[in-house]
Amino acid sequence: MHAAHKARFYSKMPSRPPSLRPSTWTVPWVLLHLLHSVSLWMHAAAPELQHWFPIGGQVGETLTVTSVGKNNDWPPQIWVSNPEVRFTAEETPNTWSVEIGKNMPPGPVLIRLFNEEGASQARWFLINETQSFRETEANQTMAKANRVPIHRMIHGRLSERQDVDTYQVALKAGTTLIARMDAYVLGSTVDPLMRLLDADGRVLAINHDHYHLDPFITFDVSRSDHYYVQVMGFPYPANASQRFGNGDGYIYQLLLTDRPYMKASETLKEEGLENRWNRCKMLAEGVRKLFLDLGFELLADEFFRSTTV
Repeated sequence: MHAAHKARFYSKMPSRPPSLRPSTWTVPWVLLHLLHSVSLWMHAAAPELQHWFPIGGQVGETLTVTSVGKNNDWPPQIWVSNPEVRFTAEETPNTWSVEIGKNMPPGPVLIRLFNEEGASQARWFLINETQSFRETEANQTMAKANRVPIHRMIHGRLSERQDVDTYQVALKAGTTLIARMDAYVLGSTVDPLMRLLDADGRVLAINHDHYHLDPFITFDVSRSDHYYVQVMGFPYPANASQRFGNGDGYIYQLLLTDRPYMKASETLKEEGLENRWNRCKMLAEGVRKLFLDLGFELLADEFFRSTTV
């Protein structure tokens, strides 16, 4: 086409089709539609459950706990593997009132949050016979240590920057201190370290990995005095940092006792298969029903018990 004809041809064409010409309404309506879509997507998500804090309580206790994880539509529904443990959502998001029945046997219960869009991961909540003690900040030093009576289950979290939690306990000569920390086994995001100090700050014992990543200390007391147990930890999974970490997921429970103590392997041997099944039966049946409801096929019925239950 000749250049002059090209110029006349293109000059008669509109700059864009009328339907695509911008108007004062187009952009706001598009933005409104996008915002509405995002809002629907956010509210349609299944609830998240990463951790509980505290991670457990005592038989017969009523306590307030918080759930860690996104929950856009509060409150979600909740499933608990044992009806003796009752969770009630409070008005404040991620806050729950928990009632532990007096007839509830010690041990773990399995919990999920769910709504119409799906369910969270299952998380443990631990029921103990030992009286609970809730850690309070700030307790980074011996001077600011939480004073804990002997034979307590401490529920703590390393929440401050490069946190160190310190507990003071009075011990009598001739007794043996048992300090057992559970973190890794609870799905915590901390690789914990624990040490024992005397009243002058001298380190008497230190442990990093005993049960998997969790520390364990035993100490024969030769002098009646106040002693200090300190807890700290590194990020888990590990990263390039060489500093102590902190965060919502740095949860743990710490047993401090001077009473007779049996390791789990010894307890299971003494308990026997029949008694062990009776203790775990409700939890096992709850897990079994959950998998069946999800469409999984199980190879064994409830009468086919493994030695590990």
